[in-house]
Amino acid sequence: MTPPSCLAPSSVELPADFPAQEITFTGGDNLKLSGWYIEPHNDAVVILLHGYDANRTQLLWQARQLLDAGFGILLYDLRGHGESEGEQRTNGWRDVDDVAAALTVLDGRAGNIGIYGFSIGGQVALRAAAELPTIHAVFVDGPAGATAADYPAPANIQEQFIFRLAPIADRMLSDRTGTPIPNSVVDALPTIAPRPIYFVATGQHPQIPGGEIRLIKPFYELVKDHAQWWEIPEAGHGGGWQTRAEEYAMKLTTFFAVLEQSDAN
Repeated sequence: MTPPSCLAPSSVELPADFPAQEITFTGGDNLKLSGWYIEPHNDAVVILLHGYDANRTQLLWQARQLLDAGFGILLYDLRGHGESEGEQRTNGWRDVDDVAAALTVLDGRAGNIGIYGFSIGGQVALRAAAELPTIHAVFVDGPAGATAADYPAPANIQEQFIFRLAPIADRMLSDRTGTPIPNSVVDALPTIAPRPIYFVATGQHPQIPGGEIRLIKPFYELVKDHAQWWEIPEAGHGGGWQTRAEEYAMKLTTFFAVLEQSDAN
């Protein structure tokens, strides 16, 4: 199964074999967000956050693995993507408020809640978990950086050029959208402890010439006492589940099994 090309905004069609309920809810800035919800069989729900310029269908494979293991899922289009409202994209900076709204939707529907995020969605998932203690476990695949502070020390001239521009890009985005520059991922990560985190890193990254492992490994090192790490060097950004499907499904569902334990509350 190849991830769909989902230029956004776009219409999103519910697959005939995917037994989800269409939902809408109000996120930050009073934006209407669109998604799918399926109730759990094990009292645990996982929120799934897709990557940039995609929509919720990008994570259908991951959702199916979780459903087969008994978890409920809440998949929704990020603001300004898919069928969700929003005229601005702010590198995920405002999306933590949307995750908080999603938690309100799940209030009373699940005993424990986890979150899965890919790329920009992974960055949002980490920062959301830092601010929202009712998220009990975080699984991220190729999480992006949120601000210039998240980039590693440059290893070559090309990276020096890219990283030197990063603070300027942050200020430009903040000025253009009226959004304050948020806490970086590296600032957010220590506040997630002792809740578990799982990092997946592949061999390529759209911004880092040295590969996404160079970007993400420092995140892991900050929290390795309560985190797990998995490298898939032969895969491209977001392609780990295709390269090692059976292993990926096992690691994903085994990790979130912590949500079924009574002491996760």
